[in-house]
Amino acid sequence: MKQPSRFDESPDSTPQHSSAEQHLRESEARFRSLVLATAQAIWTAGPDGRLTSKNPSWEAFTGLTHQESVDFGWLKAVHPEDQQLTLSAWKTAVANTASYSIEHRLQRHDGQWRYMLTRAVPVFDEQGQVREWIGANTDITERKRAEFRGAVFSVLGQRLSAARTPRDAARTILDAADQLIGWDGCFLDSYSSEQDVINSVLAMDLMNGLRTEVAPSGDGGEPTATMRRVLAEGAQLILRENPQSQPNSTMRFGDVNRPAASLMFVPIRSSLKVAGFLSIQSYKLHAYSREDLRTLQSLADYCGAALERIQSEEALHASERKYLLLFDRNPSPLIVYDIETLRVLAANEAAIHHYGYSREEFLAMTLKDYRPPEDVPFLVKKMQTMGDGLQLLGPFRHLKKDGSIILVDINSHSLTFEGRKARLVMMTDITERKRAEDNLVRLATAVEQSTDIIIHLDLDGLIEYVNPAFERITGYGREAMVGRHINSLPQDGEAHFEFAHLVGRIAVSGSWSGRFVSRKKDGQKFEADVSIYPIRDEGGKITSYIAVERDVTRETALEEQVRLAQKMEAIGLLAGGVAHDFNNLLQVIMGYTMLARSASEHELGHHLEQVQKAAERATQLTRQLLAFGRRQAMQKTDTDINQLVADHLKMLRRLIGENIEIHFLAGKHLENIFADKGQLEQVLLNLCVNARDAMPNGGQLTLETQNFVIDHSFCEDHPWARAGNFILLTVTDNGMGMDRETLSRIFEPFFTTKPKGRGTGLGLSVVYGIIRQHEGLIHVYSEPGLGTTFKIYIPMAQRVSEMVEQNLHTVPPGGTETILLAEDEPMVRQLAVKTLERVGYRVIAASNGEETCDLFALHAKDVDLLLLDVVMPKLGGKEAYSRINETHPGVPVLFCSGYSGNSLEAGYFQVEGLELLQKPYSSNDLLLKVRELLEKRK
Repeated sequence: MKQPSRFDESPDSTPQHSSAEQHLRESEARFRSLVLATAQAIWTAGPDGRLTSKNPSWEAFTGLTHQESVDFGWLKAVHPEDQQLTLSAWKTAVANTASYSIEHRLQRHDGQWRYMLTRAVPVFDEQGQVREWIGANTDITERKRAEFRGAVFSVLGQRLSAARTPRDAARTILDAADQLIGWDGCFLDSYSSEQDVINSVLAMDLMNGLRTEVAPSGDGGEPTATMRRVLAEGAQLILRENPQSQPNSTMRFGDVNRPAASLMFVPIRSSLKVAGFLSIQSYKLHAYSREDLRTLQSLADYCGAALERIQSEEALHASERKYLLLFDRNPSPLIVYDIETLRVLAANEAAIHHYGYSREEFLAMTLKDYRPPEDVPFLVKKMQTMGDGLQLLGPFRHLKKDGSIILVDINSHSLTFEGRKARLVMMTDITERKRAEDNLVRLATAVEQSTDIIIHLDLDGLIEYVNPAFERITGYGREAMVGRHINSLPQDGEAHFEFAHLVGRIAVSGSWSGRFVSRKKDGQKFEADVSIYPIRDEGGKITSYIAVERDVTRETALEEQVRLAQKMEAIGLLAGGVAHDFNNLLQVIMGYTMLARSASEHELGHHLEQVQKAAERATQLTRQLLAFGRRQAMQKTDTDINQLVADHLKMLRRLIGENIEIHFLAGKHLENIFADKGQLEQVLLNLCVNARDAMPNGGQLTLETQNFVIDHSFCEDHPWARAGNFILLTVTDNGMGMDRETLSRIFEPFFTTKPKGRGTGLGLSVVYGIIRQHEGLIHVYSEPGLGTTFKIYIPMAQRVSEMVEQNLHTVPPGGTETILLAEDEPMVRQLAVKTLERVGYRVIAASNGEETCDLFALHAKDVDLLLLDVVMPKLGGKEAYSRINETHPGVPVLFCSGYSGNSLEAGYFQVEGLELLQKPYSSNDLLLKVRELLEKRK
């Protein structure tokens, strides 16, 4: 019969004697219910330590009945190796009436051994004697496994750090797999994803009861079918109920006639790619579980980086034999230093060149000597913790000989150098990269905080980003704008934003700028200056666009007020100036008229002649006023400009004086122009008088005419131009010239640089007005101390549209030659570079003559053509060419200048091979001339 246990007693087995006893029974009843319900094994023992009762969880866990467990029967469930220690500790606790706690193995009902933490405490009666013991068993198997696994991985990490070859590492890994899981056979293969090839590192199998290293069935071949599944699906667990011999193509090692029953395959990953395979096998059925597979995979993941490191180290050791050949020729700065003393043992040419120290200086230094003093303590500390393997460190601050500090990334590896333990160090200067990264951060901050609107567009014109200024100015939220097309933004006014049209312009000129009137969300208008720039990748391909809009509404209103004020001021100046000049003329007329009344017959003719001259001057002044105000009626006729200039040469020579030479270079086969001869005479006269005043000590004045076609390419490069067929009249002097400030104001009414009383300031403004009335163009080029060139473009009487069409559709040929370009004006230089690079040329750009000579010295073997501006700071184009020609005679050269070639030093450009391209030139003109000179060189 079953003996009742403490946990089997009924709460009603004892009569009620008092409320205290009732309370005690209720408390014990609750305790029994808790014990019976818990999944933890709980038991009691008598004062002598013999088991008296247990809860159902004990029987469910061990499978032992009450009869089998009482007294010391429970020892049957304790692992034989743990029984003596467990019983001894229990008896000691009972004898000392002390708490009992011990870890041991306990067999579960299914035969599996589990780790248990068994604890018990004594329960005392009112006299202080032990009434009973209460104990509990807690399953700590998973904790013990985790501790064991942690210990295995700890030792594994240490052994892998000490491993020097992949084979050593493989033995360490397979030992760890044996400790964690166990195996009868195993292998570790490396895998090259680039070549799709496996190579055996280590394979072992049970042979005659002993683990023996074996050769794989196929090395250096393609992965097996199972490995393919691992690559595609991940770790594989294979359990065979009836193992059959496998074909050699599927087996990597061992006795193929004795197939494994349980197998696991896992990938070894490094840097997010599969670098090898780890597999273990057992000849027992169901030897492995999914938990074992996860353990094996975690082992492989843990070892991936170490294997990669060891393979890298092995490759580095193999390359040390080539060190002497490669060290000095390496383009990166390299040094070798003694690990113990930190003294530099070797430095290559790149290090010497980059840091500025000589080889002797390097060899007398330690690592501390080219560090800033404040960085030395950190360096010393870092050296103390550095291992033997490959080290990727940085950034560090290095000190160059000139005192500058650079940021450097370090890649180092230990080696033996001349019998000493040393490290090879490659130093990569990342100063510019770090500066660029910092600039990107600052740029992002600037974009977010900019007061101008900034919009990022994709290639189709869809908005990808707008900055806070856009939201603040327009009233539209960022979320509402992203994904919309830029054309959909509300616009007003005559000019409308068409993205597709602007993209074409940007592809040619590199950017686009203009002004538009837009509407805010509340309907209010605002005027904005818009600039669009392409964003290109490393290959030069456009990937997106940036649009920058500046709200100029307030500025435009202020400018309009200023223009109105200036207009009123100009009218006042005009009225005052005209009144002054007419008063002087009237004074002459009235004075000589009064004299004529009382003059003799001989004097009368002289007085009337003076009256006539004053009247003629008044007429001339009136004509200038009418021309300036565009109120004079024009009488246009077909005009031969060569004849017009030739007819006035004699008069012009008398006008400008004998100390100035006039040269007229008449163009051949010129078309007629439809013009007012009188007004063109006024233009010619005003320009020549202006040139005369610029050459008070004499000089040279050159007049030239020619047919000139302005195509769309020219217009894209010169925004002031428009397409068409023109007659070009060029007036060039070699006088005092003008600075940029003066040049910007020469067409303003009443602006003059002449002394007071020597000019009205209407001359060039009249020229401007006449040319605009003739639908012509005017362009001025000038340099202080060198002279001035006026280019007047007047439309031909008969439009030769074929000329324009030919230029529009003719694409000048390009090439792959190298051109050294020198131009001091940044915008002109940038335009020329883009024009040449667009058709394939390689361009080296300089901003002055001295820089040109320096760049040519570096690239002399590569330069096929010099493209030089004549006038540049520091050293002009002619002087730079002379220097280059001394050491490399015969280098093809094309000069560019805003002046006429006929106005420069006589004969200079007649030297064979020297060509001049006059500014402004079109892109096609430049490309055609460059190709012509390069072809001549061949």
